Amino acid sequence: MRKSIWRDVSAKKRYIETKTGGGLHTGLPPAEIPEGMAMEMENLHSRAYPHLSPRPPRDTAAIPALPGGEVRYFGVIFGTTLAAVVGKHLYTLSKGNWTDAGALFTASSGRVYAADFMDWAVFADGAECKKYNGTSIKPVGTSGGPENAKFLANHAWHLFCASDKDKYLRYCAVEKVDDWSAPGDAGQELVETTREAYAGGLTAFDGNILYFKENAMFELYGTDPVNFSLLCMSRDIGCISQASLTEVRGYLYFVGRDGVYRYGGGIIPRSISYPIQKYIDGLDRDKAEKIAAGSDGERYYLALPQTDGSTRICVYDTRLGEWFTEDTTPFFAFAFFEGQLYAVDTGGTVYVFGSGNEQVSWCRISRPYTFENSLRQNWHRVFVSAEVEEGAQFTVALSPWKSGEGFRTVATVTESGTAAISVPPQLQDAPQMRIKLEGTGNVTISALEFELRARKRSYL
Repeated sequence: MRKSIWRDVSAKKRYIETKTGGGLHTGLPPAEIPEGMAMEMENLHSRAYPHLSPRPPRDTAAIPALPGGEVRYFGVIFGTTLAAVVGKHLYTLSKGNWTDAGALFTASSGRVYAADFMDWAVFADGAECKKYNGTSIKPVGTSGGPENAKFLANHAWHLFCASDKDKYLRYCAVEKVDDWSAPGDAGQELVETTREAYAGGLTAFDGNILYFKENAMFELYGTDPVNFSLLCMSRDIGCISQASLTEVRGYLYFVGRDGVYRYGGGIIPRSISYPIQKYIDGLDRDKAEKIAAGSDGERYYLALPQTDGSTRICVYDTRLGEWFTEDTTPFFAFAFFEGQLYAVDTGGTVYVFGSGNEQVSWCRISRPYTFENSLRQNWHRVFVSAEVEEGAQFTVALSPWKSGEGFRTVATVTESGTAAISVPPQLQDAPQMRIKLEGTGNVTISALEFELRARKRSYL
């Protein structure tokens, strides 16, 4: 009978994580996550790609909080004015302060949607439809206006509206926001599907109107009632949140029943949300109206209400096609104004992205790194290279488990400058290893490497 023994070998196996800025992946088992992607990550971005750095700070002091009451709308009207609806009233930002423009609705709750049309900003909440020209607020329509109007879109000199109470796509007469009945000019389209459902979203995109139900998607082609043509693009893919509809770099992004989709026009939308499947599975679909989205011109920001009562901020980098996550701030709406991204939370606090002195706390947990069972491993060294700004700090921790905690801190960096850490992990014969980087402040992570030494099994 041969007896197995262990013999030292001179060869070293060196594994290097070459793609540090690879984003997040929660849709695969930990061992199957691609190299460079993290199994958990918060408040780290790829702005210094391929390196990682904390998300930009958010300033809450630049703009006063909104007046007390339920926030119902936040966005840009007339292309030049930041506006909000709180309770029954419309507010506009003027000289750094919120000004009450007057009572807008008789109801005081429920999300409000808006669109610019001609010289008016038009607002709708599903029951009432009002218009504002900068000085006065009036009802839309001389004889009742659009019925059940909620979702609004401006296209081809017509204002379109849809409702979550009926199946009609309605449009006003050319350049006449108050005329919804002129023969051959104003009109409506009945949007039928085999599954009975009302509208879930409406937007103008790529020269056409897109009408969504929860489980279907239609596109209206044409520029006038005489040549309008409504085509069904999908009977399986729809939109569950009007507030998720955001155009970024020529693509339309939105949240459907089973994930986030990207639409480029003319073809079936593509699902892109598998890397954030954990948060899609945790989405509270009863709170779909609380989903919010926006963009800074390159990234798609998405606030997803979760079944545990929190809100998870997911960010899709459209340049790299990768997902990152931020914290749990309960954002209600985003607005891109004068080259700057703004957001408001459910409490009325207004955030300005990319400014302020916030010290951002961040964390990244790598996928588990495993090796052949035929080898007896000795995790020899862990290398981390980072640029640390004044006042920032971070720690390096290791765990031999594929999931959960069990991390042991092996290094702490508090001095500014270039940090080149080489530490013995003390995880001999561990079946795998995860690396956790956690810190506060501006730290740019440029390299994450580790080295393995092993002994092979041989027989006498």
